[in-house]
Amino acid sequence: ELLGNSAGRERYERSAALCLPHLRSAIAAAGREDETSVYLLHDWRRRLDAVREQLADVDRWRADPCSEAVRLYVGDR
Repeated sequence: ELLGNSAGRERYERSAALCLPHLRSAIAAAGREDETSVYLLHDWRRRLDAVREQLADVDRWRADPCSEAVRLYVGDR
């Protein structure tokens, strides 16, 4: 019900979202074809894509020869 309007969706998008077990429960309760389920899956995929991009940036940074010099100086944190 909360995600049935744009204000609720905006608030949800600013939140940390649902963990995977609660996402599964919400989709099971609403039904896979329900508009809210479709929205939740779309949002979850969008968030995963953002994390994937961040991880790719970390991989690129670690592969950079200059980053090795920085890592030796400041250490891995």
